[in-house]
Order: sequence, then C-alpha cells, then structure tokens
Amino acid sequence: MEINIGITSEQESNEFLRCLWAEMGKEFGKCGWNYAPNKKLIKNRIFFGFMDIGVSTDIAVSITYKERGTIKNIYFELPDKFDAIPKSMEFHHRIKAVVNNAKRNIGQYSSFQFAPIICLTLPLATYEGRYFKTEIVDDFYTRFRFEVKGYDRNQVGGNAVKKIIQVMEFLSVETNIPIWKEKYSENHGSLLKTEIFQEDNDFIDGYSIVDKKYIVLSMEGKLMLDKILSPDERDDENLELFLKACHHFYTARMYDAGLSENYSDDLLVIDDKTDYPLQSLDIELAISRRRGNSDTEIATTLYLSALEVLTLIDFKGENCSCCGQPKYQISKRVRSLVGHYLNDDVAKSLNDYYDKRSKYLHTGMKLTIDEPTTSIIPLLDMNEKSGCKIPIQVSLPNLREYVSYCMRKFYKENLI
Repeated sequence: MEINIGITSEQESNEFLRCLWAEMGKEFGKCGWNYAPNKKLIKNRIFFGFMDIGVSTDIAVSITYKERGTIKNIYFELPDKFDAIPKSMEFHHRIKAVVNNAKRNIGQYSSFQFAPIICLTLPLATYEGRYFKTEIVDDFYTRFRFEVKGYDRNQVGGNAVKKIIQVMEFLSVETNIPIWKEKYSENHGSLLKTEIFQEDNDFIDGYSIVDKKYIVLSMEGKLMLDKILSPDERDDENLELFLKACHHFYTARMYDAGLSENYSDDLLVIDDKTDYPLQSLDIELAISRRRGNSDTEIATTLYLSALEVLTLIDFKGENCSCCGQPKYQISKRVRSLVGHYLNDDVAKSLNDYYDKRSKYLHTGMKLTIDEPTTSIIPLLDMNEKSGCKIPIQVSLPNLREYVSYCMRKFYKENLI
C-alpha cells in the first residue's frame, strides 16, 4: 500500500509520524514495533521495521524521500516479501483511513497534567509561573506541576520525563545544588505566602539558599522555567544548546556530590558539609562511590564541557584557509567567555584546567593522587611546575562555581 504524503521538512515529517502512530493506536487498540531502521535496502527509502497493530500479521512500514528528513510516500506491506496488502484484507481500508486522519489531525493535541517530585538538600521555595507551579511536600521534597501536550499518553509521558530532567539540570546550574528525582507518595503540598528570590545578581559562592531554610531562584530563573516547561514548544536552537550545557553541568555536579571522602581535611576537595539525612540520598551517594575512583576527573571534564557547549550558541565559525576544515578554537572561545563574565586570571586558571583535562583524557594522567593519606606527605614531581607532587590538581568547588556563574550570567543576558 503506497500513500502519498508530500512533507518537505524534518520537523513536519516527525510531527506527522507522531500523529500517525497515535492514530494507529486509537484505531486498532495498539501500535507496537519491532523497530529495525534501515535505509540501505532501496535508494531514497527508509525502512522503519514491523508494526504490530493486533491484526493477523505484522506490517512492514517504510517511507521514501526526495531530500533527507522529508516524506514523499509511506508504504504498508506484508512482512515476508514486502508485498502490497490486498484490498480484500479487512485492515487495508482502516490503515488508509488512519493515514488520512493523521494528515487532518496534525497539531490537534490533548493536554495532560504531571506532578513529579524532586529531592534537594532543602525545600525549593514555592513559585507559580505561567506554565508551572511548585509546592513544598516535605523538608527535602518539592513537587512541580506542569502541563504537557501531545497525541497520546505514550508520547506525553516521554516528553514529561524529558521536561523534569531539564528542570533538574537547569536548577542545578541556578543553585549549585545536586538534585534527585524521587518517588514519593504524599499528596499534600504547602505554599509559602510570598515568592522568595535570590537578590544577589553576582551570587557565585556556595548555594542559592535564604535563611538556611529554602533554596531560591532568581527572577530570571523563574522565567527560564517557564520557557522550559511551556507546553507550546517551538524550535529554539539556542535554548536547546543551553539545556545541553546544563546537562553536562548537572552530571558533573552529581559526580562532584558523590566524591568519596577518603582524604584528610587537608586534601578534601568537596566543600559540601551538608549532612544528607535521607536514606535514599545516602544510597545515591554510595552508588556513586562504587562507580570507581575517577569522579574528580569526570566532573572536571564535564564542567569544562558545559562551557564548551555554551560557546556554541550563536557561534559562527570559519574554515581554515589551508585545509578548508572548520576552525572551532574551542579553548579560545571558553577563555573569552570566562574572561567576559569573570576576569582574565580565572580564564587563565581554567586554561590550566584544560591542559590537565587533556592530559587525563589523552595520557591517562589522574587529577588526584592514587595513594590518599591522612596527612600531607611532601614529595617531588619533575613534571609539575612547582617541582612537587600535587594531591589535588583541580579545585572542583571553584570550578563548579566559576562554570555555573558564567552559565547564569549568559542565560540572563541572552535567553530571557
């Protein structure tokens, strides 16, 4: 069965496919997949796999295209020899009707409400934006209420997971605090009488906390959450890049939070003195300690990578005059960014961190000593500028604060 679609952009093509699979599920009661994508069988044709809609046979589904990312025709065929579905088969006309319905119903979304709970070391102060609302559930739990639009539960469920993860990743940048997603059965929630904001526009040290009671957002942070949680999604390449940078930062922060405290106070690289009273958090940290002994190295790599992604926003590259390849100049862009928001001295120190990260990735040089001791033992190292062995090559608290500060300044200047 060949049906003309005639869509000429990847975004519109995917929107049609989302609507189509949802319509299949509505009509037949299910739309499962043996998903085996392949585009090598026939020129300009992409084979999705075999669709299970609960009829007498699986159905081979494929599309043809003129340009990559577009759909010229869609094909529904019998699986053995990719023969056309006979018109005599009961579901032939039903499939054709579903495709026509999908064409008509593109953009006709249903709305679904979600209320996931996240866990922090203190409750997040309560806020109500245009597209979200927060509630304090317990001493460490905060509920986010927001709406997601989509074609069916399957699709909006995945979108809701994506949204809350993006929220957690952004909040980690906004507050410097590690955040967990939690399953929590309490239905009650409380609100503060007024919204509390971080009033220090140059906040950099420690955490965004007021009166040792509440984790707080900046006013711009509240606006950013509205952008992230807007149910009427629009393509925003700059926002997507920023959220990718937040992902790197958040992942680094979780490694950072899970550092094993096996050193003396002289050597401790984490300044997080907070006791994590929740058993679940203790389990999370215990798991992170079992990942291995490279947390400092991984966190350093990802913190610096967050800045690299940030510099891609509105980046217009040029090609090398000799070889024609793109000139990215990543470290130069990062130094410029840090110098702009902080100062040249910090930019130079991050450049030194870059060198250390490169040595870790390409030569295996660790950023922490292999033999932690209860007190410092001065030793020589001919490869160090000081001539001495350095127990901790990178100060993660400083790096974390430099990176999050630059990211906060950047989004407030460029994305709000």
